[in-house]
Amino acid sequence: MKPQSNGLCFAHDPARANERTLARQRGGLRRSGQIARRVLADADMSSAEFKSPAEVCRLLSNTITNVQTGRLDCRIGAAVGMLAGVLLRAIEIDTLDARLDAIELELSKQKGT
Repeated sequence: MKPQSNGLCFAHDPARANERTLARQRGGLRRSGQIARRVLADADMSSAEFKSPAEVCRLLSNTITNVQTGRLDCRIGAAVGMLAGVLLRAIEIDTLDARLDAIELELSKQKGT
């Protein structure tokens, strides 16, 4: 760490003891995931179920904003982005499966008559 004007670095300057304590607390909160949970709760996304692409897009939009503003760690943002991509593919497959079931049902009705 770079020495300040008094010749002491942040870690050893007695005048900055309170700042060090706050920095350790923030680091502990960030590391434990409490900050991420707070950010997601503030965005009303902590326990949401994402059933449509629009809902996933809203999650991604909020995540991008929170990463850009520094409220959310970029690693968490990257994980959310990757998982959102998997979720979008699963929603697409589920939608296609439902459409295929409807087509098969219609075809079976046509053959039956």
